[in-house]
Amino acid sequence: MSKRKIKDLEINNPRDLAVNALSAFIYGKTLLQDYLNRIFRNSDMSPQDRRFATELVCGTCRRLITIDYVIMKNSNRALRQIDPLVLQILRVGMYQLIYMRTPDFASINETVQQARDTGYNGAGGFVNGILRGTQRKIEGMVNLIPGSTDPRCDVLLDEKTACRFKNILFPEVKRNPEKYLSLAFSYPQWLTERWVKRFGYDQTLKICVAGNSRPGLWLRVNPLRSEVDKLKDVLTEQDLNFKLVDISIPEGRSETTIELLSGMNPVDIPGFDDGHFYIQDWMAQHPAIALNARPGEKILDLCAAPGGKTTHIAGMMNNEGYILAVDTVRKKIELIQENCQRLGVTIVETCKAEDLTAKLESLDGPFDAAIVDVPCSNTGVLARRVEARHLLNPGDVNGNTTLQRELLETAFKNVRSGGRVVYSTCSIESVENEMLIKAFLQDHAEAELVNESIMIPEVEYLRPSKADIPVKAAKDPRPQVINFVHSYHDGGYYAILRKK
Repeated sequence: MSKRKIKDLEINNPRDLAVNALSAFIYGKTLLQDYLNRIFRNSDMSPQDRRFATELVCGTCRRLITIDYVIMKNSNRALRQIDPLVLQILRVGMYQLIYMRTPDFASINETVQQARDTGYNGAGGFVNGILRGTQRKIEGMVNLIPGSTDPRCDVLLDEKTACRFKNILFPEVKRNPEKYLSLAFSYPQWLTERWVKRFGYDQTLKICVAGNSRPGLWLRVNPLRSEVDKLKDVLTEQDLNFKLVDISIPEGRSETTIELLSGMNPVDIPGFDDGHFYIQDWMAQHPAIALNARPGEKILDLCAAPGGKTTHIAGMMNNEGYILAVDTVRKKIELIQENCQRLGVTIVETCKAEDLTAKLESLDGPFDAAIVDVPCSNTGVLARRVEARHLLNPGDVNGNTTLQRELLETAFKNVRSGGRVVYSTCSIESVENEMLIKAFLQDHAEAELVNESIMIPEVEYLRPSKADIPVKAAKDPRPQVINFVHSYHDGGYYAILRKK
């Protein structure tokens, strides 16, 4: 993603906003939600239009590799030869044509008008030609039936439906599964190669589908202010659909969390402002449960912002004991403090990372336990972080390990004998997870591995018959020491260590 200033559209509708947001990300490295929030703050755009703009820009970004591939198949120009603003307009229009239920006349006509409004000579005709050419090649939206089609003709919209093309669109699956997965599901090929090598084709296919799906919305009940049954009653009174899910940790404890299936903004649910629950992803709830904190304990929480794990631990401790929550900058520290205040947590002291050494020296004795949720590649949560797949490169996966190891060393050093440390990531890369823990154990005879789990994001879908799927097994799909968990839309890893 190169830094480059390009012309913006005057924002008259959600499509204009989506084009500008995409340009700001690709050429200015501005995160999509940050850009949208800035515009929304100063806009009278309706909630419906805001949702439409968010869907357009996030969906286009998520499917960018596939969209660009379709554009190239229907254009006599290379992408670099297309004016940057016109290219963003074309991308957003192509997303509507292939992935949304937008009527063809609306998605094409509106996009062509956007191109004309740029004032660039021939832009409208160029965009119209590519979209109309693509439209003629689309057979229509279909429900997937196993064995009914060649996967090279289908662009999956979700787990059950696809946009079917009349002729072959993608490369031969058996000949080059990594390239097929990259182009059909919009992931960098280096990443699909990495996953197929480790997990095998079949599991990688599920990971790719999960990363393009709409992630779940989860509510963690705050035991200091409410109970699961009480929140159930509130959701039922609001006529909201939800599902109870148990999270069980080997060598740990179990808790019940709630998946909200209705589309209501959770901050509008009665009880949010009073701290009855916290919005926290299913996977992100595991590390605190694994720590198994008890009332009266002294806990160190590194990389604590925005405070989800911190407040989770405080609830498990019945707000009795002491938690030192550490992060890098004041803005993050303020987020921890705000969430503690809303949830009624009073046992947390915050500390900037640069002041940690002095703070530790002032404390009376070591910690009973520590949790360190380290910065990572985010490859387990690509469904939620739509830009991440485009910002990553192979070096980034290995580039975090020095900091990750330093944070783990700090956590382990400051717990007492018999104490425990939970190390966690939202990555599914072995170099950030089990390989790092293995190296740490080799260097620390006083460290004992209690348990480690890798959670693999996956979504089942009605794929073609097995005869059409290449047999490409992983070299080591599930190492013996790891608890291999098939998760929801999110993936990640945690290890529980005990200090002898």
